[in-house]
Amino acid sequence: MTVSKWLGMAALLLAAAPAQAKPAVLNYSPWHLVGQDPQTGRMPPTEAQITSDLRRLWTYTDEIRTYAADSVGQMVIRACQREGMSINVGTYLLREQQGTDPNLQTVPLDLAQNQAFNRQAIADLIAVANLGYDAVKSLIVGNELVLWDNMSIPRLHQYIAEVRTATKGRYPITTGETWNVGYEAHPQLAEGLDFILFHAHPYWEGAGIEVAVLQANAHAWQVMRTLFPGRRLVQGETGWPTGGAAFDNASYSYAGAAVPSVMNQARFITDIRQAVRSSPEPMEIWLFEAFDESWKGGEGAVGTSWGFLDNLGVPKHDAMPTRLVPQSATSAGPGMVVVILDAAATGAAVAVVSNPASWEITGGTVTGVSLGADGKTVSITYTGGDAFKGLRATEAASDVIARRRLVLGDPTMHPGAPTQPGGAGGAGGAGGAGGGGVGSGGGAGNAGGTGGMGGSTTSPPGAGGGSSGIDGGASGGADAGATPPRVSDARPVGLPQSPSSGGSCSAAGPAGGPPASTAALIIVALLAGHSRRRPGSGYGRRRRPNE
Repeated sequence: MTVSKWLGMAALLLAAAPAQAKPAVLNYSPWHLVGQDPQTGRMPPTEAQITSDLRRLWTYTDEIRTYAADSVGQMVIRACQREGMSINVGTYLLREQQGTDPNLQTVPLDLAQNQAFNRQAIADLIAVANLGYDAVKSLIVGNELVLWDNMSIPRLHQYIAEVRTATKGRYPITTGETWNVGYEAHPQLAEGLDFILFHAHPYWEGAGIEVAVLQANAHAWQVMRTLFPGRRLVQGETGWPTGGAAFDNASYSYAGAAVPSVMNQARFITDIRQAVRSSPEPMEIWLFEAFDESWKGGEGAVGTSWGFLDNLGVPKHDAMPTRLVPQSATSAGPGMVVVILDAAATGAAVAVVSNPASWEITGGTVTGVSLGADGKTVSITYTGGDAFKGLRATEAASDVIARRRLVLGDPTMHPGAPTQPGGAGGAGGAGGAGGGGVGSGGGAGNAGGTGGMGGSTTSPPGAGGGSSGIDGGASGGADAGATPPRVSDARPVGLPQSPSSGGSCSAAGPAGGPPASTAALIIVALLAGHSRRRPGSGYGRRRRPNE
């Protein structure tokens, strides 16, 4: 059966389903262009590339997950803040014990070096979090450290507690771990987490595509709900590769074999969306991943092909639903704004775009909407509005219109933005290979800052609203108690722009902001073989029999 024929049949099935699920949170790495390699620092992503990526992803999502808060990861966070996209910030930590990964058994463990790397990674995460980006929705400390026994659970909990204490509950905090080897085998891992972020990949369980979602993925959810009743559960990784060899796992009895292909990935995504919509209980599922990553050759063609977009951002199939993306907003007089969409609204989307309830403006009320004959020009009238006047689609309309926020007023006047200037910035650390380390001193003042938005408007200072999965489940709260304010500037206090060229900073980085992870430490750790399972690589091919 061809991909187009199968998708046509799937569309008929989905037509009878409940209202369309909300956009998926997408796992994203900027190291996706051919030739880019985080293991060597070759061709580091630039700020311009990352911004282009996010503008590509607006078609599919309002929110991403990342795996590092180093210099490149900080560029992603800054781009999200400017573009108004929500982000769940991950932190990559190295092993602190021998572990069981067969590929690392012959590599000497340099505990002092790895702990130094981890201390810097935690410091980077804390410093970024304390800048108070409103684009950030959660902090993820470590990724699959228990899977290969690379860190003890008490030690991981120490790092999580350190982040929680230093950030004063500003954001929900968790860690990413497999459902079986991680949480099922060690339920105590979930203690102290604001929500439980688990990974389940039916491909690595050897499930045939016919049963991958209905049996394998459903079983993971059943186990997790039984183990942690009443807790917020988020499946932080799941997906299907489009290249490589079939995989059969004798530890499971699922029918068939897991066969990578474009058609099977399309079916997996469609089945996941259907499962979320039909579930009587909330399901938050984050898809792995947005782009193919060629550097992951250690897992063969399987490791390089998990994206539903290829390395250049071209869709492999049509299973991922697309949305209309606001490109610009222009004032047309008092109480009126004209929004230009990237494509014409057709069919049922016309009614959604034309509904005043589909739009919101900070401090004001949308009173009327009219759609032009071209289907792309939207005239919106409103009353009130604060000095910021951030206009975007409502959450209820996010399955049709991307929640890209357009700023009509002053970007520095976003509600909650700090008004007190920071202290003098300290000397910056060395910049990472991706360009732009940031300093370790106090923040600069409340510098506003604007950026291009479709070429004709200022960029938004971050997207508000709760985190959402495919079903749009509400974000879990952070610790009880007072929450420090979040910075909402387009260029937040203490975190300067990196050069768009992506080159290394000088030894003395820009004043203000968190200390940067040095490129030297990163590269030494990589050359020592400690990061062969890079963050976001999923389970990997090296599986233990009981997984």
